[in-house]
Amino acid sequence: MYPQTRKTKLQKGITMSDDKASTEELKEQLGHYLNGYGRSQPQRLKDLTSITNWNKLAEQELQRRATQIIQNLDEQMLNAIAEGKIQLNQEIEIAFQRLTK
Repeated sequence: MYPQTRKTKLQKGITMSDDKASTEELKEQLGHYLNGYGRSQPQRLKDLTSITNWNKLAEQELQRRATQIIQNLDEQMLNAIAEGKIQLNQEIEIAFQRLTK
């Protein structure tokens, strides 16, 4: 959904430095994180296996993070975006192009 950046944060302190990490690299990083998560209480890690909708939860987290960009906008700006007067994707692309010239 979102392109990976130079330092994509997977979780506190875990980042991928490559522009695009392979699935195997991501699995390895996730494994390290999960080992740390369950180290002091393995049952806490085992309890997570009852959750079956991880992909949906990840999508929701991506949406939540995307909304962080608009939380700091004032009401007038939000209204302009909501009414379609400002196309946020277009403005994001313009800003990205300026930054990466």
